[in-house]
Amino acid sequence: MYDYTEYDKITDVLPCYLSPTISLMFVTVLGRKAKDGSRRFFEYNTEYPSQYIGGNNVAKAIKRQMLYYFVLDIKNDFGGGIIMREMDVFFLKTIIETKVLPWYIGKKGIYKIIDKRLTIAKEWSMAVYTQSEYKFIEFEPILIEYGDGKFKEGVKMKINLEGHNGNPLYCVEVDLDTFMRFYTILVNTNMYNAACTNAAYAKIPVPDNSNIKVYRSGVGLAGGVPKDTWNNEVSPDKTENNISKNDFLNSI
Repeated sequence: MYDYTEYDKITDVLPCYLSPTISLMFVTVLGRKAKDGSRRFFEYNTEYPSQYIGGNNVAKAIKRQMLYYFVLDIKNDFGGGIIMREMDVFFLKTIIETKVLPWYIGKKGIYKIIDKRLTIAKEWSMAVYTQSEYKFIEFEPILIEYGDGKFKEGVKMKINLEGHNGNPLYCVEVDLDTFMRFYTILVNTNMYNAACTNAAYAKIPVPDNSNIKVYRSGVGLAGGVPKDTWNNEVSPDKTENNISKNDFLNSI
């Protein structure tokens, strides 16, 4: 059974799948590497002389230092996801509210019913959220067509650049309901409170080892095909060096 101080992170897979390979996650980091290479847990205790008279003359304090962020995770793409901390969420929220949502609501809305058919009837400009030269999300309004011939408002999201050729590495098309779920989770989540909840959850003992998925690689990070298997025993050698290179969340 794992001791809670052995955990490196908690990853919440949120109910927001943009495609079979792209999803929204929330990560709380519980462990980090110290300057000497040793592992430090996010929580530690300190002792110092008590200011109170009588009783135990030693006082104790708990200190916590947590890292937490959203990840727009891309399955099986090491480093391909987009990490979003509070500042990033604020800027993304601003882009969506000022550039994207006006396509669908208000006087600037670009969708109209013409001849009983939903149509993009006005000009629009692409909205772009940028973190760096190769980390960005482009938003475009689209029409989603269903099998029964009906249409619905949608959003196309182009994610990141591939190399230097200017082509988007990933592109997903979602209906407006899915996009609004993505937006509302981002803007309504108190990230610090969520991290505190996860930190408390990490201390709950695992009832048994049947729900532990152990990642092993026979050759390590240098090569070979990583294997992941369900195992009833905790791996005694679960270290940073034998975690699958393709697992983005375990590699940041």
